[in-house]
Amino acid sequence: MCDAAKNGQLIQLRCNLCHRNVNFLASDLVGIVGANFPALAVPFPCSKCQKSDYIDVRIYTPLQADYGRMSVRRPDRVVKVHTWRSVKLGEAVWPTR
Repeated sequence: MCDAAKNGQLIQLRCNLCHRNVNFLASDLVGIVGANFPALAVPFPCSKCQKSDYIDVRIYTPLQADYGRMSVRRPDRVVKVHTWRSVKLGEAVWPTR
């Protein structure tokens, strides 16, 4: 993955089950899966059908014509989510399950 990031390449994922296509910058994936992660390995399951068995991974070097036209998934802000659970009055809340 590190070499693909240095070369400015994209990692293209295609789910052959639900037909979702997604492009990621390899440099963004390095921060998520690590520099030593194989570029042609499936980094995570499909976000639409949650399957990883049907995903094809390709490395793509963008052309000049791709800039401003190609859709690329980029990391956004990290959202902190509070979870709640019901306990009996007087029960300890911590530790969580």
